[in-house]
Amino acid sequence: MGRLLSPDEYARLDERARLDERALVVAPFGYDADVICKVLAGENITAQKCNTLPQACHEARRGAAVLIVVEEALASDSRTLSELLTHQPAWSDLPVVVLLSTTHKMKGKPSERINNDGNITLLERPLHIHTFTSAIRAALRARERQYQVRELLEQRESDLRQRERDVRARDEFLAMLAHELRNPLAPIRNALHIMKLASPADKRTARPREIIERQIAHMVRIIDDLIDVSRVERGKVQLCFEAVELSNAVSHAVESCRASIQARNHQLELALNIEPLWIDADPTRLEQMISNILNNALKYTAPGGCIRVEIRRERSQGIVAIRDNGLGIANDMLEKVFDIFAQVRTSLDRSEGGLGIGLSLVKKLAELHGGTVSATSPGLGQGSTFTLVLPLRPGAPTTAADVHHRPTGITCRILVVEDNDDNRESLQMMLSLFGHSVDVAPDGEIGLRELLEKEPDVALIDVGLPGLDGYSLAQRALSTNPALKTKLIALSGYGQPEDQRRALQSGFVNHITKPVDADTLANIITACTNPMSRDQPS
Repeated sequence: MGRLLSPDEYARLDERARLDERALVVAPFGYDADVICKVLAGENITAQKCNTLPQACHEARRGAAVLIVVEEALASDSRTLSELLTHQPAWSDLPVVVLLSTTHKMKGKPSERINNDGNITLLERPLHIHTFTSAIRAALRARERQYQVRELLEQRESDLRQRERDVRARDEFLAMLAHELRNPLAPIRNALHIMKLASPADKRTARPREIIERQIAHMVRIIDDLIDVSRVERGKVQLCFEAVELSNAVSHAVESCRASIQARNHQLELALNIEPLWIDADPTRLEQMISNILNNALKYTAPGGCIRVEIRRERSQGIVAIRDNGLGIANDMLEKVFDIFAQVRTSLDRSEGGLGIGLSLVKKLAELHGGTVSATSPGLGQGSTFTLVLPLRPGAPTTAADVHHRPTGITCRILVVEDNDDNRESLQMMLSLFGHSVDVAPDGEIGLRELLEKEPDVALIDVGLPGLDGYSLAQRALSTNPALKTKLIALSGYGQPEDQRRALQSGFVNHITKPVDADTLANIITACTNPMSRDQPS
């Protein structure tokens, strides 16, 4: 049901309808205009006299069903009408009825100059009333069909604008949801790393730690997928293409799923291609595609089941096929498994089902890489196969193998500015166990004072601080002391590109999305404080 219109909107609609239904008459000589208007009135057609052609063209732009003009009126200014007809909206083809002159002495036949410019009907005078009214009726019917097209286009534009508003609202909601979910995960993950560092040999807590770590990783993956699928749909994902060896990408993806594989006692088979298969891809997104497919197989394969990952070459394409002997997919679901929020109905625990966004993200990312992904299954209970197809890179790779930053054991003076007590305390404990000297501040004002007085090597600053937020803190610190050597690292529950850009523009050298991974944080701190590192975000 459409929304209710206000009185003003009704008035505007009434005015538009009145203008759209009228016939404009240009017959400035003698009584022709009066006669034409009288004939049209007898046919219940609203007519309006215009003294000049420019006036008629002006009125036509406001709205008209048909323009009736005597040929004599075209003699002095046919260009105005030509411009009107050649600059109409896409839906419009205004009917123009030209009443030809009764004299054959007119120079240049003005009607011929506009005959190719639009929807022109030529009627000879003297007119037969029936012929004239029939021509006008035909013009009105044609115009009515144009109005129907206009309404469809306007409705489509309105729907598109509403969809854009809905997408923006959804994206804002997802960003806020991700922020609110990441905030409590941050101290939980930090506390887990502290437990591992403080009591690495405690076998009593080893198994619970593994469970917590696996569930945190699962939660982070769901949050990341939520944000990523929204960004991909809006075309906001920037891919960093480089030469990537397909087997390495598969190995990294398998390693990221290793804990889940072991927890469910799955049997994993790897069939790698003998020769290296190089493709142009964003390595992070490529691993994400493979791990999402692999995670899907893990979720829908019972404990102890078998999963086979095969890499092969078919002509100029690299193939990654992941086959399982799990629950399979019904024929009517094969085309839907890549739709966002699609769910396969199974008897498995719903906690394993996810949100139905991982495969949708794979499809969109594969298309951005010039590839495809497809699913096949003999039926329910007979397993399924997901096949990722990507174009191979012509020629040999020109880039070196991946180089990863590793912690070098450098001890740093670090300031943590974080208003969340649990997150602040857990970060302090974790960084202290890494061997760093750590100070903390609970808000932006104290953090700014500590930063300027102590000038630590690194400052980890939550951008969402109450009062003086992290962005303002960084800007004020750098404006107060332009020679400040402290490397500023932003902590945020928001991880979209615009958040990262805002952090860099405010003076941060890096932006970390909560919850913080301990290894990632250690590598970033090492890279920031390494004398050989650049003063740029990594």
